[in-house]
Amino acid sequence: MEKDFFSEFLNSLKPFIKGWMKEVISEDRPKVSANDSQQDRWFNLDGIVEYDPVNRTKPTWYSMVSRGQVPFHKTSGRLMFLKSEIDSWLKSGKHKTKSEIKAEVHTYLVNKKRKGNYEK
Repeated sequence: MEKDFFSEFLNSLKPFIKGWMKEVISEDRPKVSANDSQQDRWFNLDGIVEYDPVNRTKPTWYSMVSRGQVPFHKTSGRLMFLKSEIDSWLKSGKHKTKSEIKAEVHTYLVNKKRKGNYEK
């Protein structure tokens, strides 16, 4: 009879223990959304050549890495590229439109005038 009581007692605790374990495990893990997992994908050299929208070759990527033009990581002697860093690097090459440049100039001059540094 004691054995049955103890078994039932343990079985009644299982849902609480499972819930507690899931909670503890999820607290230790970084929160990653579906978008983040795609954003922080790692590429090796072959992968970055395939991903590159400009279709640069391996030698071109090697050259850009050696000149420090592109963000990269080196792990165990292998070149690795983080998708989010490559995307930011690609976006940084955007040329501004004339209206964007005019707006920046206007903002700069207005701020300079407020500080008293603007000469007429």
